[in-house]
Amino acid sequence: MKTISLNGPWRMRKAGAARFYDVTVPTTVCTDLLANGLLEDPYYRDNEDAALLALRSDYEYSRTFTVPEDFLDADSVELVCHGIDTIADIHLNGALLFRADNMHRTWRTGVKAALHPGENAIRVCFHSAAEYAERLERENPVYKTSDTVDGFEQVRKAHCMYGWDWGPKLPDMGIFRSIELRAASVARFADVGVRQTHGENAVDIAVETELERLGRASGSLTVHASLTGPDGRSWQECAVCSGGGQALAFHVDAPQLWWPNGYGEHPLYALHVELSGTDGAVLDTRDLNIGLRTLTVKTDPDEWGSKFEFCVNGVSIFAMGANYIPEDSILTRITPQRTEQLLRQCVRANYNTIRVWGGGYFQDDSFYDCCDRLGLLVWQDLLFACAVYELTDSFA
Repeated sequence: MKTISLNGPWRMRKAGAARFYDVTVPTTVCTDLLANGLLEDPYYRDNEDAALLALRSDYEYSRTFTVPEDFLDADSVELVCHGIDTIADIHLNGALLFRADNMHRTWRTGVKAALHPGENAIRVCFHSAAEYAERLERENPVYKTSDTVDGFEQVRKAHCMYGWDWGPKLPDMGIFRSIELRAASVARFADVGVRQTHGENAVDIAVETELERLGRASGSLTVHASLTGPDGRSWQECAVCSGGGQALAFHVDAPQLWWPNGYGEHPLYALHVELSGTDGAVLDTRDLNIGLRTLTVKTDPDEWGSKFEFCVNGVSIFAMGANYIPEDSILTRITPQRTEQLLRQCVRANYNTIRVWGGGYFQDDSFYDCCDRLGLLVWQDLLFACAVYELTDSFA
């Protein structure tokens, strides 16, 4: 697996404007307008109104990049956009690749035929998320509230960005997560999952891999996995795979169990999974940190109807915590360091649970990894909140 990062220097302009501004991706429109003195602090007084007006325009981001000739020898070359917010046309070397319309997913598409060795050009044209939502509302009225921009519930975008009872109407736009080219040959991991079966002072771990074979894939592949405990103990497993997947098993005696904050320690086991071809060359890898624990929900009858208790390792947990909403309406100002500081404050306040609220967006892996380290359970909402939804096929 080879990658070419497209993060870093880009140019931005308002659609149709002559002047470009130098910006750095990942970024958002509000980030760049503020940095270039084109917008006042939207949190101050009624500056929110001017910011919303600016976000009714379309914006364009562009850059050039170099592709080595051997990069295109791979069986598969994809453009991978980890976060596009939200309505955007993505062009490569003058040709439209696709239109993004969903902030809550990763976008990837094959681009080998569209690239050439040497200099290439990418352009991302963002359409106003405010105008888009209001147009959908005019065409098909579903739900209204005075707190938000009309039509917010018809767009797969963090709903609170359209305004909420606690936050401003700032339906920002941008490449808010990393963007890159990925080249792969022979095969790669489509997914790696972990299943745990707990017994008497022992855990059986099944590492389940799903493989995607590419153009020149033939013959067998080898999957190797290593597990390292917090005490330094390690386990190794290897298997030859001739199909589309392979499972490897570890038996861990005397496991160090993961417990929520206030109930015990939160040790993690490091899992490394590697895919190699017949010549021994490494094709793909995955790294995970996992806690060994069971988590179930107890709904036994009680005097009021039925219980609703989280049970960790068979122990009922009194869930204590709060909603996690986006820490800032301008997403580039949210960093792993800032989030970890907040989560550490939650631990000091005796939280053991964080609910990722459905009006926000899926967090980076760093958020969930930090919760694992700190002993915080995560209640992850589906990304819908406080609205009426028309679940058409395309929306679903």
